[in-house]
Amino acid sequence: MRSYNKISGYDKCNNLVSYLEYDDDLQNIMRYYNVKGNVLERILTSYSDDEPYFEQMNSVVEYENNIMLFSLVTAGETYMCPILSGQNFTSIEPPNIINTIYSTKFDEIGDSFIENFNMKNDLINEYLNKL
Repeated sequence: MRSYNKISGYDKCNNLVSYLEYDDDLQNIMRYYNVKGNVLERILTSYSDDEPYFEQMNSVVEYENNIMLFSLVTAGETYMCPILSGQNFTSIEPPNIINTIYSTKFDEIGDSFIENFNMKNDLINEYLNKL
């Protein structure tokens, strides 16, 4: 079983807003979460034990309201769940998502591509009007 080195960051209200997890050698980022208001940036990396190969999944998720992270540990693995900022811990119901962008990067190919995304029409029109 691997152990990881973890760093957590909190805002002025003691809400968990950033989380970084390295592998044993402090060479590779395994998980990265960063919250700014209602936007969550997330990077999850998995490495193959058999080959020097990795897959990295990146996402940027915009929520309807401000969020914070809630840490869950299951079977020795740490999972970060976004919850409403300032919410008590009697409920970890996921907040409503407005926009998402997911991409994946494979080391053996060297390319990254956007897997999927969704975006409000208002936001698309707003950007188009700026052009």
